[in-house]
Amino acid sequence: MSTATQHHLKQPVANNPSRSQLWCWAAVSPLLIAPIWLGFSTNTLGPLHSLSGLVLVLLIVCSAVTDVQLRKIFNWTTYTAFAWAIAINLLPASLASITGAIGISNCLSSGVICFGLMLIPYCLARGGAGDVKLAAAIGALIGLDAGLLVIAFAYIIAAITIAGWTIWSKGPLALFAAMFRKFGAKLFPFYVSVPTKQQSVLLDQPIPLAGFFAIATVLVVFDVPSVLGAF
Repeated sequence: MSTATQHHLKQPVANNPSRSQLWCWAAVSPLLIAPIWLGFSTNTLGPLHSLSGLVLVLLIVCSAVTDVQLRKIFNWTTYTAFAWAIAINLLPASLASITGAIGISNCLSSGVICFGLMLIPYCLARGGAGDVKLAAAIGALIGLDAGLLVIAFAYIIAAITIAGWTIWSKGPLALFAAMFRKFGAKLFPFYVSVPTKQQSVLLDQPIPLAGFFAIATVLVVFDVPSVLGAF
């Protein structure tokens, strides 16, 4: 490869925004979109008709898109959302109907607890740290009870979806055999062999959780389980 070609490949793509630009856009976009967002009627946006609701929507949509496409949840998405959550809850309480504030103590404690809870599966499964930060930001925006429900629903929906897809594509016996060997080898190492390489790949494939967090957030914010239970 020639020196000129190498130099050309090192040049940044003109249409690809830099990291600083992404951080800037993530920080100011809620402020720019807020007038339009709050201009909609309450009936249109429901519980998301607030500045906090706007930040939440931007957070889960952006995280889901980048996680599905790039298998990554970027810090400029989660950190700025968490910063916005703090800023919103530092504004006067009289503006709560517009900002959607939940109180600064609830905001901080919810973020910390959701972060700490997500560290458990992160350490056990060696998952992505972006999921941990995403859960913390969601908790800081919607509160502890709702944040915990989002985490629970996200994992339940993810488990059902992944199990269903694996059974459909690989067959139920393949999934059962892989799970039996994985847990059996830990409980009864002298009697059960460890999973084969193919079975390990099947069980340890990376899962983009942000999309499931987005679905769970919508379910919790709009209280869908209670609505369905009323029928």
